[in-house]
Amino acid sequence: MFDIMTMAENIKTYRNKRGLNQYEFAEKLGISPQAVSKWECGQSCPSIENLCVISEILDVSIDTLIGENSDSEKMMIGIDGGGTKTEFVLFSESGRILNRIVLDGCNPNTVGMEEAMNILQLGIDTLMKIKGKISGIFVGAAGLDSGNNTSKIKKMLKEKYPKDMTEEKAMSIIRDIESKMDFKTTQIAFVKGNKAGQNAYAAQSSESGNSESDTTSSENGAASAGTAGKYMEVTIVYKASYKGLKKFNEYVNKYSDRMTIPSINATFDDATGKLAGTATVDMYYLPVDGKDYKAPTVNGVTDGTKNVFGSK
Repeated sequence: MFDIMTMAENIKTYRNKRGLNQYEFAEKLGISPQAVSKWECGQSCPSIENLCVISEILDVSIDTLIGENSDSEKMMIGIDGGGTKTEFVLFSESGRILNRIVLDGCNPNTVGMEEAMNILQLGIDTLMKIKGKISGIFVGAAGLDSGNNTSKIKKMLKEKYPKDMTEEKAMSIIRDIESKMDFKTTQIAFVKGNKAGQNAYAAQSSESGNSESDTTSSENGAASAGTAGKYMEVTIVYKASYKGLKKFNEYVNKYSDRMTIPSINATFDDATGKLAGTATVDMYYLPVDGKDYKAPTVNGVTDGTKNVFGSK
């Protein structure tokens, strides 16, 4: 999805790689250096015509300039385990495989439940270091259909990886953002329960279930435990400085739970010197079934229902 700050950084990066300063670059485009400066600060966007010319001058595709690449795809992990080996596959919602690793077998009836969980966690954590934002994890392994092994694996996934998202938690995250940077929200809207492409792995493995948390058995006795990812779409109307907007992007990218910014726009207000616009943040979570909700804690922020935006 389009991100004005990504495009701004890309124009500056590829201009510098071509050995052009802003004046030389502007001259080639037939525009003012001030216009180039605004592009590279994220204060404005080049027109489609200028974007095509920029692509030619910098010898880079328009998709690369505006940041439209495979990173915008939702990523999932599929696991196929047996008695002798366990295969972990990192793949996109379109079915593109990014990485594959093989570890020892994870059949809990053979290696024990503790060792099976250790192998599963090691594989998942290894792939998450490659691609941190995972929207779903699907496990198919021999031995899961014995006893309550499936429920134990599901419990481990839900306890170790991102948990349920509530409007209260989302509000606490946004207020934490406001307390740490020059970024203020004026309106917020929530849409919860969006499914995060959980059917992609099912197309590759007949053992994947169709429900959010499903278990199926195959003819050879293997079972699968799937925890399909969901996300809450949070739309924010904001005002921020350039540094504040940049820190907002960094905050979302580095947050411990999985979040992405599929879209953001900004306009420059000459009167205040601030940027104003709308940002959409997708906050990913694994649905929690039968667990009590625990209110989030954000240090230094008082939660409540009155005057939540700090307005007078």
